[in-house]
Amino acid sequence: MTAQQLYYGNRKLAQVVQDAHWPGMWRVKLPRGELSDLVNLTRAKDAAQLLARQQNPRCRVPQLWNWRHA
Repeated sequence: MTAQQLYYGNRKLAQVVQDAHWPGMWRVKLPRGELSDLVNLTRAKDAAQLLARQQNPRCRVPQLWNWRHA
């Protein structure tokens, strides 16, 4: 299973994972390990960033946000 992780500097904030049954579809892995509904990669990344910003309001510098392959 392919995954991408969202970092703020060196701090991991969120993760999106490819769905095992539906090619090209992704899910956001929520903080308690739950998975979101199916969405495309762009929407999954947007949702993950939104959730991360809500949980970490001090992460304001856009240049420090980056995605890494897991």
